[in-house]
Amino acid sequence: MLRSRFRGVWVLVLFFLFFLWRVVNFIQIFSAHSGPAITQEQIKVAVEANSTGRPEYIPKIIHQVYHDWSGQGMPADWDQVAQKCKDVNPGWAYKGCQESFTPLIYYPAFTTDGGRGALSNNVLGSRPNHPFWKLMTDSLQPYNYDYFFPYVTISWASGQWFETDVWERYQRSHPLREEDQIYRVMMDDRPGSDPWVFFTHERGGTWVNWDNRMFLWIGDHLWLIGLAVGAVIVLPAWVVIMIACPKRKGSSGEDIETAERRASALSKLQGRFA
Repeated sequence: MLRSRFRGVWVLVLFFLFFLWRVVNFIQIFSAHSGPAITQEQIKVAVEANSTGRPEYIPKIIHQVYHDWSGQGMPADWDQVAQKCKDVNPGWAYKGCQESFTPLIYYPAFTTDGGRGALSNNVLGSRPNHPFWKLMTDSLQPYNYDYFFPYVTISWASGQWFETDVWERYQRSHPLREEDQIYRVMMDDRPGSDPWVFFTHERGGTWVNWDNRMFLWIGDHLWLIGLAVGAVIVLPAWVVIMIACPKRKGSSGEDIETAERRASALSKLQGRFA
């Protein structure tokens, strides 16, 4: 009986540790990110100060992608964004821009960071054959699961959560030479944040599905979700402790520890009247 109980305890402990590991691994997506961050203003100032002799990593090619999931064609307001991108980048091969991308070609690779959780995958840049993108493409198949909720499936399979998790793996496992470095270009739109120089934000949402509002609500109530997750973690731990360390019982059914305290108090009382 005792051996069976401890076998069950070990199963619970292993399950709890696995669950805790998954939770910690998920939370890190929304915590402070490793790797270098740079603002758009810093990029502009750097190229104005000195561009002579700096190696140019990224080819002057722009790939603008619009996913027409609805089959209705690209919205008219996106045509205006695309045309502005062409206008401010003369001489570039065009495959939405606020200013010429030339200052960005001095960085081996970059993605964007909104500063509020997961990284963004709305603007990406890279030199050819950068190892980060190889790691990302090689990781697509292992992450390809259906999590029932479209928001979670898209975010984990190839979206922002996927990109952030691969980013952290890359920063931990690759000794970075400058040509293999990748930067987080900040795109924080909160008041007081650094200004956007190269990029702007226009209407998107082609991937929005029925559960988006629910997850937007979760994002606005992270403290409440944190309490719920904490309860989910603490409750199994308490169950494991109660099973692993049951109170010993005496012959009368009373806890042995309680009986020992009572006997000690009685002995002291008898000593006073002896």
